[in-house]
Amino acid sequence: MDAIKILFLTIVSAIVAFLEPVKNPVIVLFMVFLGDFFFGLMSDLFVNNDRIRLKKALFALLFLFLYNSVIVLTFIIGFLMGDMDEAMFIVKTLTYVFTSFYIANTLRNICLLFPDNRAFAFLYYIFGLQVLKKMPVLYNYIFGKKNEDTNE
Repeated sequence: MDAIKILFLTIVSAIVAFLEPVKNPVIVLFMVFLGDFFFGLMSDLFVNNDRIRLKKALFALLFLFLYNSVIVLTFIIGFLMGDMDEAMFIVKTLTYVFTSFYIANTLRNICLLFPDNRAFAFLYYIFGLQVLKKMPVLYNYIFGKKNEDTNE
């Protein structure tokens, strides 16, 4: 039994050591996930007068797992292809993209909790891409909506 335990710990240690270069992106995603989860929970409880739903929490954890899986698999593919520098660039870019979505959602929830706070409203307006709604052509292009003026 001890031999199986030692073998298991050796394999896990080797995997953790191999994935050490993506440790910081995983930690960053977990930190912004916690903020988003906390303010989303507070928003549901105090603004929406909703209860804590396990299904919603499990979906949030599933998305965190999905985002981390994309980062880890990108790193592994880059390692196997011999493109470590490019893989780390893509990992960092993906981390910034995923983090920006988490932060935008966190700011939205904070604005629901504190509707009179202009600083958070401004940050959400900029960071949540609300400014795009003032530019209909760009908004329609990014979000794939048809433009009635051009009949596309």
